Amino acid sequence: MTLGSPAPSNENSGTDQQRPVSGRLRAARVWSRFALTWESIAPAILPMAILIGFFLIVSWLGVFRSVSDTTRIILGVLFAVAALAALYPLRKIAVPSTSHVDRRLEQDNRLEHQPITAQDDSLAIGEDDDFARTLWRYHQRRLAEKVSSVESARVKTDIPKRDPWALRALVPLALVSAFAFSYGVSGGAVTDVFHSHERAEVIPPRIDAWLTPPSYTGVAPIFLTSQLNAARREFTVPEGSKIVVRIAGGSGEERVNFPDVETSMPELDATTGAQRASARQFEVVIAKPGTLQIRQDSQTDEGAPLNLWQINVTPDDAPQIAFDGEPQRAVNGALTLNYVATDDYRLAAGRGIVSLANPKSDAARPLYDAPDFNLVLPRRNQEGKAKTTRDLMEHPWAGAKVNIILEVEDDLEQIGRSSAIETILPGRPFSNPLARALIEQRRNLALDANASKDVYDMLDLFMLYPEETIDNAAHFLGLTTAKSKLGYARSDNELREVVDYLWEVARNIEDGGLSDAERRLKDAQQALRDALERGASDEEIEQLMAELREAMQDFLREFAEQNQNNPNLQQQQNQQNAQQLDPQSLDEMLDRLEEMAKSGAREQAMDMLSQLQDMMNNLQMGQGQ
Repeated sequence: MTLGSPAPSNENSGTDQQRPVSGRLRAARVWSRFALTWESIAPAILPMAILIGFFLIVSWLGVFRSVSDTTRIILGVLFAVAALAALYPLRKIAVPSTSHVDRRLEQDNRLEHQPITAQDDSLAIGEDDDFARTLWRYHQRRLAEKVSSVESARVKTDIPKRDPWALRALVPLALVSAFAFSYGVSGGAVTDVFHSHERAEVIPPRIDAWLTPPSYTGVAPIFLTSQLNAARREFTVPEGSKIVVRIAGGSGEERVNFPDVETSMPELDATTGAQRASARQFEVVIAKPGTLQIRQDSQTDEGAPLNLWQINVTPDDAPQIAFDGEPQRAVNGALTLNYVATDDYRLAAGRGIVSLANPKSDAARPLYDAPDFNLVLPRRNQEGKAKTTRDLMEHPWAGAKVNIILEVEDDLEQIGRSSAIETILPGRPFSNPLARALIEQRRNLALDANASKDVYDMLDLFMLYPEETIDNAAHFLGLTTAKSKLGYARSDNELREVVDYLWEVARNIEDGGLSDAERRLKDAQQALRDALERGASDEEIEQLMAELREAMQDFLREFAEQNQNNPNLQQQQNQQNAQQLDPQSLDEMLDRLEEMAKSGAREQAMDMLSQLQDMMNNLQMGQGQ
């Protein structure tokens, strides 16, 4: 019995080694049993789950509420029959046996010689033979080594084979959307399939109505159904106001009626022209006074309406504008217009229209359009009074007799015009006789291209005795060039080049370099004014103010240099403008102008800019004055 003597020791040792293996195996068996059970349950309950999902989707989307009772019952019966049919696959559900679990573990873990099944097997014969039992336990211990790393079986259903396109995923997505829709006005409930429409409870309608005046009027909206206006039945609103009615709940047969309105809603009653309540919200623009009615029944007008209001309309009249005195002219030729412009609520735009007062002939062919400029709109606290200053001295029409009409427009595009005033369109004053003559010929050519031959003859006449009339060779050369350009001009564009060239020659004859500084100052002033009108940023305002300061310094320096040889004129200027031209006062004025522009007080800044422009206009005086 050599083999039998150590048997007890080997048996105890094998038992100790099998305990951790048995623990892992038991855990793998438990989880694998759950996996195999789910493999049996999932395909069986999938039809029922999809059917329940479809039922919830149809219910939450309000299908049972929107169909007739007969259709509702038929759909309910179909869902019930389908539910019974979905129960049939449940018969295939079975709890897996231990042997089934062990075979699945050996298959999934790729174990050979059935090591898991062998752990529970016993000797068929030789139970009383110690050698056979020892040999069998030794065989089990060797197989147990393969079970030490066993893993639980994973769920493997045939659902992907049945649905390779994963269409089953659409049901949860639709279910979530239908659930969100169920909280809306048209949403449904799960119990709708059991409720009859004839017995459905109608929720009393909630009506919200308000009047929204146009934004440009500055009038606040009026809530007709608020507690504050509960006793009022008559309201007055500006023309162009909008009626908004919103109905929640009710039977859906409510009707909103307002006479002779144009509404954005697509559905109208063909017999009465009233707006149907199917959309549950109405927006109509008021064109004339009328009665706003909200009735319960859309088929008849019997009985008292739910709500009744009389809406009166205040017409929006066209704006008005009139001159406040004659057009004024600054010393340097800038045009200043004073006027009074009013409107019911707000002016949107304004412009000045210029036309020739006495055209030379019907066949005249002007090379340039009439000057057209925007007007400064009055502020609310100015009682409609405003002033516009525009520099038109370089325009070819400057010096011609014109009619000026002022025009303003409101937010409804209604236009108001002033009466025409006949005046001389101011231009830059020229003291030199030759420069004045050239400007006159420039104007004649600009107003009628057919006068080019007459202008050519006049230029030839100016050069008839150059030694007596032209004391500067550069001026003579300029006249010669202008005459040659005009002689070779064949198109309107070439004639316009001659007009521009005559202006440059006249400027050089008159005062040379001072006009450059003046133009730079005017450009800086106009650029700042345009920036204030369009609401430019603080960075742009700061840059334009720096350019204005530099241009003003250049203008004052060159103005002083030009007049230093005329002591009488210089003394008179200093006496009249001592306070206005003080450098410290000018700096403080520019600082206030910049501060107001950056702080948002754009209108006050434009007023101060106009004052500054008036000071510069009054400062510049021709040498002949």
